[in-house]
Amino acid sequence: MAKPVESQTFRPALTSRKGEIGSWVSFFIAVFSGWVLLRQGSSLVWFIALFAALFLFVAIGTTLANWMERKTILTIQPEGVFFTNGLRRVFLKWEEIKELRILPARWGNSVHVIGDQAHFHYLLGGQVSVMGRGRERIGFTQGEQILKILMSRTGLTPLNSSS
Repeated sequence: MAKPVESQTFRPALTSRKGEIGSWVSFFIAVFSGWVLLRQGSSLVWFIALFAALFLFVAIGTTLANWMERKTILTIQPEGVFFTNGLRRVFLKWEEIKELRILPARWGNSVHVIGDQAHFHYLLGGQVSVMGRGRERIGFTQGEQILKILMSRTGLTPLNSSS
């Protein structure tokens, strides 16, 4: 194994919160529309309530995803690697890491770090564009650097999988 290195902390690129804001605005518009229809005695209230529930589900999911993205930290330490995303906290000592795997993801590749008792994954840096516009960075912009450090510290070569 390579000599110990100082701790290095990495964070993913933060995406725009426009989608989150749009989903909450849609929810509140649906709620307001339902309230107006309810006051008018319309039978469409239940239809609008269904849309409001859908918008609420999407808004909560988007908010949770953005919160997790902003809480995500990957730290390379002399003893091992630490990963947290706000919901999970994983620390793997170098000798506990049994496998590195690269899997295709929706927008790029995902590196899976697998130990005996725990695992985590992170996205290599990439860009997303919607309808040819709005290029936005996602994942860890230094993802390749992180992978090289993991490979040198563990002595493992990542397995490439395609599904």
